Amino acid sequence: MSPLLVKNCIGMFCDESRSISGLGKGMAGRLIKDHNYIVRVNDWAHKPNLIIKAALGAFHSRITEIVQKISSHFNFSSVRRAKFAKVQIELKKEKILEALSYI
Repeated sequence: MSPLLVKNCIGMFCDESRSISGLGKGMAGRLIKDHNYIVRVNDWAHKPNLIIKAALGAFHSRITEIVQKISSHFNFSSVRRAKFAKVQIELKKEKILEALSYI
């Protein structure tokens, strides 16, 4: 391990994959074994992504396919996005909405 890393590393912030955060053979475990002052912190911002990903599995695949197609319809065309905004303006919507990307 780099002497500079050992000198400057006091902790690591990571997701909960075994290869990174595992206290046995994971990178965190190996670092902590050699340098007991290092602190491992799980990335809690990653949790909502995992929850949403699991929740999407509960929807029928046809629903997610429709959402993906609607998202693609607007996201790959600035003309379609402009028409979507124009319709909302004509309907006198207070807030103009945009189609979100499905990832």
